[in-house]
Order: sequence, then C-alpha cells, then structure tokens
Amino acid sequence: RVRMDRAPPSGTFDINGGARFTTTSTVTLNSAVISGHMMRVDVGSGFGSWGPVWPSLEVTLPGEGHRIVRAQYDDVAGNRLSLAASITVDWTPPSTVASGWTDAWVRGPVRLSLVPTDNVAGVASTRIRVGATGSFSEYLPGDEVAITDEGSTVLEWYSVDIAGNREATKTATVRIDNSPPPGTFVLAGGATHVATTAVEAFGVAPDSTEMRYTSGNMDTGWIAFESKVSLSLDGPGTHVVSGRFRDIAGNEAVHESSVTVDLQAPTTTVLGGFDGFRAPPATLTLEAVDDRSGVSATYYRVGSDGQARQYTAPFVVDKPGATEVVFWSVDKVGNIEATRTATVRIVESVRYEGVNRYQTAIEVSRRTFSAARSVVLASGEDFPDALSAASLAGALEAPVLLTMKTALPHGLFAEVKRLGATKVYIIGGEGAIAPEVEMSIIGAGIAVERIGGWNRFETAVRVARATIAKRGTVAEPGLVFVARGDDFPDAVSAAPAAFASRVPILLVRQTSVPTPTAAAVSELGMTEAIILGGIGAIQDQVLPELGIPAQRVSGDDRYSTSAEFFDFAKSRSLVGSATVGLVTGERFPDALAGGAAIGHRGGALLLTRQTALPVGARDRLRASVGVVERVRVIGGQGAVTDDVVNAAMQALQ
Repeated sequence: RVRMDRAPPSGTFDINGGARFTTTSTVTLNSAVISGHMMRVDVGSGFGSWGPVWPSLEVTLPGEGHRIVRAQYDDVAGNRLSLAASITVDWTPPSTVASGWTDAWVRGPVRLSLVPTDNVAGVASTRIRVGATGSFSEYLPGDEVAITDEGSTVLEWYSVDIAGNREATKTATVRIDNSPPPGTFVLAGGATHVATTAVEAFGVAPDSTEMRYTSGNMDTGWIAFESKVSLSLDGPGTHVVSGRFRDIAGNEAVHESSVTVDLQAPTTTVLGGFDGFRAPPATLTLEAVDDRSGVSATYYRVGSDGQARQYTAPFVVDKPGATEVVFWSVDKVGNIEATRTATVRIVESVRYEGVNRYQTAIEVSRRTFSAARSVVLASGEDFPDALSAASLAGALEAPVLLTMKTALPHGLFAEVKRLGATKVYIIGGEGAIAPEVEMSIIGAGIAVERIGGWNRFETAVRVARATIAKRGTVAEPGLVFVARGDDFPDAVSAAPAAFASRVPILLVRQTSVPTPTAAAVSELGMTEAIILGGIGAIQDQVLPELGIPAQRVSGDDRYSTSAEFFDFAKSRSLVGSATVGLVTGERFPDALAGGAAIGHRGGALLLTRQTALPVGARDRLRASVGVVERVRVIGGQGAVTDDVVNAAMQALQ
C-alpha cells in the first residue's frame, strides 16, 4: 500500500510569543506546526541541522538589532513548511543629553533642553525632576526647562526606551548668580590727595575673578583680580577712577573713587615790611595758597642763622638794618615749596634827651656805653676846650659827659658808678672847669687827670698828645682834623670820626695857625690835614702854615659842610654807615656828648636845624637807603623836633 502526501505541514511560528522587542539575546522560539516531523532554525548565520520539532526552543541571537529567525519544518513525506519571525534585540538604555547649561556659574535664567536618543528600540519616554526633592515629571521633546532661582539647583533626568531599558538617572547642577559681586576699592590707602601720579588701588571683592580700572586715558583692561594694583594716572588734578569687578557668572559691579594728584608745592607770600626802610617794628604776615591738597604748614626763619619756626600768627621783626626772612610752606601731600626770601629793612629811630644839656649827656652815655674804665668831662657852658675831646674819648673808649663850671650836675656820679669808671679826664683849664669840680670827684674816690692849656689852642694840642699816646694802632696815624677854634659847628661834625678813628683835632684861628698848633703838627708826626669848613671859617693862607698837605672839606654853611664831611668820612672809611646821628647845629652841648656816642657806634653825624632838615642832610640820607640801620637823635624837641626826625626817616625810605 502506497501512502502519498503532497501537502506540507501547517502551523505558526513566533519569537517570545510574538514580542517586538527583547532586552536579551536569548529568546524562545514557539512552534505550533501540524504534521511537522523535523525542523531546523536559521538565527542569521545559516540553517542549523535538522532535529525534532520542539514546541518551545531557546536560541541565542547574535546581538543587538533587528533579527529575523527562519524555521523550516518537514513532514515524514518530505513536504516542507518555511516560516519566519522577527524581533528587535535591545539591551542598551537610551542616552539623554542636556543642553543650554554649564557647570559654571552663569547669569539666569537657564533654559535647559533634553535630547534623548536610542538607536535601537527608540525612546519611549523621558522624565525630569527639578530640585533634590519632589517627583519626576514627563518631559516632552522640544520643551525647555527654565531655571530662575539664584544659587545651585540640582536637575535629575532619565529616559526609557521602547524595549524597557531605563537610563541611569543623570544629574546636573545649574548655578545661577544674578547678583553683582560685593566689594569696593580705595585709592592711595584712602587718601584724598597724593603727590604722585602712581597710586595703588586696593580692592575688596571676594566673588570677583576679573577687574578693570579706568580713568581718563588710563585703562588696565580686564585683568585677573588682585587685591592691589598699581595705577598710573594722567597727571595733576582730581581723578575719578572707575573700578569694575566681574564675577565668574559675568555679573559686574562698578564702583568709583576719586583722588587729587598734587604735584605742585604751595605758594607763600609775605605781607608787611617790604616797602623800603621803615621804623620798627615790622609785622609780617605769611599767606600760603595751595589749590589742590591745601596747605599743611608754613615755616619761616628770621636772619641767616635763625631757627626755623612754624608760622601760626603774624610775627615782628624789629632788628635795625636789613634782615633776611626765609619762608616756605608744605602742603598736605608733602610737596615742599622752594624757600623764598624777603628782606625786612628797619631803620631804628631813637631820641636821647634829658631835661637839660647835662642830663642829655648822661642819657646819651647810659644808652650807648654799657661800661667804661674812664670818663671824659668837658664844659657844658662853653665849647672851645671841649671841641677836641672826642678823639681822646675814642682812644679811651669813654663817654663825654658835661659839667657846669663850679659844680657837677645831678646824676653824674651815679652814671660814673654805673659805668664802673675809675678815672675822669677833665678837658680844659680851671677857667673852663673850676678846681672845686675836680676836688669833688677826687673826694668821691675817683682819680682825675686834667688836660688843659693856657688857651683853647694849647688845650687842643695837649688833648692830641694824650690821644696819640693812648690810641694804639690806627689806620691813618698821620691824619689830623683842623677846625676853627672860635666856633663849634665844623669841629663837632668831625667828632664821630675823631672818636671812631682816633684822629686828633687841632684848632686854628681864622687867618693864622697858633704857634702851639704849628709845633704840634711837626711834633706829633702829622702828615695830612683835613680842614673843616670853608674860607669863611679858615682862610686859604692858613693851609701852607700847617706845613703838611691839606684838604679842605666844606660847604656853603655849617649844614652843608656837615653833609660834605659825612661823605668824606665814609669815603675814607673813618666811619661806618649803619648809624647816623642828628644833632642841632645851633648849639654845641648836645653835639659834644652826641658826637662821641655816634662815633662809639661807628656812625656819622649830620647837623640839622631845629625845625627843618637841611637839603644836604636829606640828600645824604636818601643816598644811604639800604645802608643806614639806626638814627640817633641827640636832644629833645627844643633841639631837634619830631618833624625833622620824620623827614629823616622819610628820606631813608
């Protein structure tokens, strides 16, 4: 019996029960085939060997991807059924990438997007959670998650693919900083003014990573933050510096600080005392100006060797003559002004006067001589014997005091005691100063030496001898002054020079030279005579009788002669110029004592009228501006009025 079967087997074939996806390579093949006798399977690398038909058979697929499995079923007659099934193998979870954020600090808001990918099964869903707490929520493709809160915000997300693979939760921290960095900066340690364009900026900005300073043409550009930065400002003036500080998120804070650069020292001016020579005192005011930082202090020094003092109030300069005042200021940043110099020119005017001629002589002595071993005493009642006294007083460095003929004036002994004098030289014979005066001095325990002759001419000779004997070394030992013996003005004009240079004074008549005088010229070794006065005082025929070269010093009257002798004495350096005496030319007593006092100070004498300053005296004073430091007025208002003194002081300005 023959059995014939031409119909193939029938049935179904699936993988994992018809699943589309699997997360493992091992799958189950399910066969429901009728009449199937043998089967073989191709999992992608060719059919395997034949074997019995298994309703359920595990096979291993070659990897991820879309896999097609083929199965062939044969019945006993050899009829064949071919079936195929497919499945996608996907065991890799999706990968989700977040965009729109950075791990660094940024300015908000941050808009984050998620892009999930799965190259096999495809993404089924993505879920996200904002913040460390709370639940995950569905993320839809194309959405943006906006993060606005400042600070650190943790985001978590994951995706699941269609195969059911779940991505490991991913985490990102979004750091948002919308606040400018705190802090500030100061220039030059907080100083408002500096003395240099190079200043240091000190910044305190804890969150800043960059900074930039600008002012005018100065720009540091953005540089890494440092607490201290050296800046170079444009120049003097007030500079507003802008400091910009930027944090890592890009937030900027702008601060400003100003400083004034002061490169210029103050300027100091002085007021008072600089309008020529003036009477003391001179009150000086210093005014300093500094337009930038301001004046810190002003200093001054009076005189070349004076001590520097800080100026706080007007000060006084009263030293006679020209006094140099040096002054300067320092501003608040330390700029020191170059020293400035001004000269204060002071002419001191002092009047020596007493109630009468005798007291005036005592006052002159008291205010001129601090001490003296001797005193020269001359008559205050007549001038002839006293005319030659100045040279002896100079040789002795002694004052000339005046006495009455028969009695000493009140206060004379007190002055002698103050001086510490132990000897009195009486000038003139007993006809000029009586013996009782001499005896009263001796009775007081004071030595006396009288120098007198038969007449004024011989007295002058004896005074000249004593002068030469006591004067020591002098600049002009052969010089003699010759004056008329019967008038006083010309002789008293020479008194200061006679005192200062120890030059003897000899007397002559208007028309002749007395025998004692002529003899003395030769005896004393005189080599040059200075004739005091014009031909109205000493006529020309007298000059050859002296037997030595003679030079006349004269003017139109006693006042102009005095002025001419003023010039002569200075030209020969017989006197100095710092002190000038003003004495009446109308009476002799003040000139006798005053001439010696002026000579003691190295000065010269000018005769004046009681109420008017002669033109010659005025002109000499004007020519002496800058030289004369002191004016000594001998006598009271009855001798020289204040109008005369004021005119003299005006001339010296």
